[in-house]
Amino acid sequence: MADKPASARLLLLAILAGTAMASNYVLQPVLPEVARSFPASPWITSLAAGAGPLGYMLGLVLLVPLGDGLSIRTLVAVQAVALAAVLALAAVTTIEPLFLAALLLGGMASRVTAHCIALAGRVRPEAQGRAVGTVVMGVSAGILAGRVLSGALATSFGWRAPLAMIAGLTALGGFGIVLAVPTMPASDTLMRVPDLLLAVPKAHASNPELRRATLVGCC
Repeated sequence: MADKPASARLLLLAILAGTAMASNYVLQPVLPEVARSFPASPWITSLAAGAGPLGYMLGLVLLVPLGDGLSIRTLVAVQAVALAAVLALAAVTTIEPLFLAALLLGGMASRVTAHCIALAGRVRPEAQGRAVGTVVMGVSAGILAGRVLSGALATSFGWRAPLAMIAGLTALGGFGIVLAVPTMPASDTLMRVPDLLLAVPKAHASNPELRRATLVGCC
């Protein structure tokens, strides 16, 4: 029989990961409306469309490696609350640079998806494959639902509404992780934060096969 508390935690992680991923897509269907809200900045749509994905790539480099030396549970909760805060800021600000900065930081924080996947394997260590698969399904659902629900919600309540909704959901998810997932120790291999951040480029520089795989993936 499946462990019901563990299954509920997995569902929470899948919803949080999907919601975080959706944050990178909610503005795509409503970029014309975004442009009309910032009439003095015709370039705003191009930058708004690229800020989230750029932040997502920065999160890959700066945030994901932290999972090797810090508590995954804490990382997930902190990133979720941080994502909620910057999305809420993007939903209310009328200042173009602040709006773009919030989207960039939101893209970085949306990398919480990677730590949700890692945490899933620790929540159900006896069935890591199914656990990880469940959260990855949530990420995929978030990519699709983010665009569809954004258009529908924006039609009724304006383009800022999807940002506000995702901010609320991710905040609830972050607090839910704190309440539902027990404290877990950090990795046995303790590393200083600068060493964690440098681990990926060092591995890339010293491993020709990794460089080739990266090149293939980019092509």
